[in-house]
Formats: sequence, C-alpha cells, structure tokens
Amino acid sequence: FLKTAFLFRSKINVHTFARLANGCLRSMTTRAIVLHRNDLRLHDNEVVKRAHEVRSWRHTFVVVHLKYQHADEVIHVYCFDPRHYSTTSFGFPKTGSLRAQFTRESVEDLQQRLQRLGNDLVIRKDTPERAVEDILKSIDGISQVYLQKETCSEETDVEKAVTSVSSQNGARALLIWGSAYLQCFVLKPRMTRKNTRHVSSH
Repeated sequence: FLKTAFLFRSKINVHTFARLANGCLRSMTTRAIVLHRNDLRLHDNEVVKRAHEVRSWRHTFVVVHLKYQHADEVIHVYCFDPRHYSTTSFGFPKTGSLRAQFTRESVEDLQQRLQRLGNDLVIRKDTPERAVEDILKSIDGISQVYLQKETCSEETDVEKAVTSVSSQNGARALLIWGSAYLQCFVLKPRMTRKNTRHVSSH
C-alpha cells in the first residue's frame, strides 16, 4: 500500500494519505520479544523502553506524522539458564544458594509488576536461544527480539546464538546497551584523544 501511495502521491492529498496509511498500519499486528537477562527492572530499563516506545514516521516527499507502537504486542521472557547453575571447571557451583534465591525473588517480582500492567512474564527453564526459537516458531508476527548487550564471553556467546536463531526465523535481534548512567550520544563534548589522556591520568 505505502509503495503504491508514494507512486501516486501527486493525486492524493496529505490528509487522505495519512488516514489510509494509519489504517494500514493498524491492520498489521506486530510482535516483539524482550529477553530479560541481568537487568530485571521495569523502571529506567532501556531494553523495555525501546520495545514499548512510540515513534514518529516521516517520508521524504510528504511529511506525515504517523504515531504507532514499535510493537503492538510485547512478549517478556526470562530464562533460568541451566548453564548458570552448573559447576565450574574447579568443581564450584556457578550460582550459590543465596544468589539463586535472590534471582528467583527478582523474577517473581518482575512477573507481578508486568501482570499489574496487563502483561505477563514467560518463564522458561532452558537456554535463551532455545526458548526464543520455540517462541518464534509458535507465535506469528514476531519481527524483533530485544535484549541487553553484555560484555562477558559467556553472555556474548548467548547473544550470538540468539541473533542466529532470530535471523533463521525471520526476526531481528536488537542488542541494547543499558549499563551506563548516560547514553554515549548525550555526552558532550565528545571524548577525544586529548581529553581521554586527561581523564586516564587522574
């Protein structure tokens, strides 16, 4: 529809175009997955914000503000990854009893908060990549998978696996950096080689 409208834009006024395009967008149900990892907050969570945010759409020829949800439905997922509860090469448990209890209580709290907002949390005892793949195969219309970008090797391996299964099932994995007090693009002036040396010398 949008491509056809652009071809005949000289024969259609802006208000009619906006009305038809809005109707077209509303008819397309889009879904996204939020894969919760280490950050189990809802407040000030960049991944959750990106999945639920409302954006404005523009076109080069005619400027039409079409506000729509980035996804009509957001599926929140948390995985108790069995690899986190195995033992290290030295025979020690990766996750102790106190940390396991804290994680369980945090996940329960996240689920309750989502339910109060009219959503829910899918809890799986599986690896994130297998859980995401199962959901992508069982639910139509999922185009994006949001997860927080991490830095450790085991976590980045999960990101690569999730990105792979998402691509294989017609979705795009979006890695969002959320471990900074301020986003890099709001820091001014920009970090240069000169002031980087100044910062590192103190």
